[in-house]
Amino acid sequence: MKATIYIPDDKARLYAEAKKKLSGSISETFVHCLENALLIDKMATGRIVVEVNDELTGRSAKKAFEGTWLVGNANNGEQHFFETTGVQQLTNTFSVARTKKGAVVVIAFNRDAETTYWNTYTDFDEFSSAEDEGFPRYPASLVAAVAAELGEDHIEELDI
Repeated sequence: MKATIYIPDDKARLYAEAKKKLSGSISETFVHCLENALLIDKMATGRIVVEVNDELTGRSAKKAFEGTWLVGNANNGEQHFFETTGVQQLTNTFSVARTKKGAVVVIAFNRDAETTYWNTYTDFDEFSSAEDEGFPRYPASLVAAVAAELGEDHIEELDI
């Protein structure tokens, strides 16, 4: 792909210095800078507030932390399916965030789009291996989506 980049006159010295001192081509350097800028943007955190509703008591509580959404957000999750031998069995809606300290926060929604539970895991490995009575706690598609957002090398093992 070809693209033309215009350097402002007041940045001509910067361009000349970069061309002289940096190894490789300016194009390679520019692409590297774009990759870094996108990574920094992806890693940026902000204040996340989630209202969790307790279906048993009918009460709700707000929880907040510094982080970034990986899947869905505080108001809208993504639907993911549990599968058994290739057949979709149960649909759940989830949102997942990464905290400033690297923990993984999972919230689940009920059919009324209310947050019904909140779980926190120290890292991706703990999240991806979470179980509920000997079965995976989260659908494989959700784990794969979170892995992709975090840049984790993840392979779903099939028992076929």
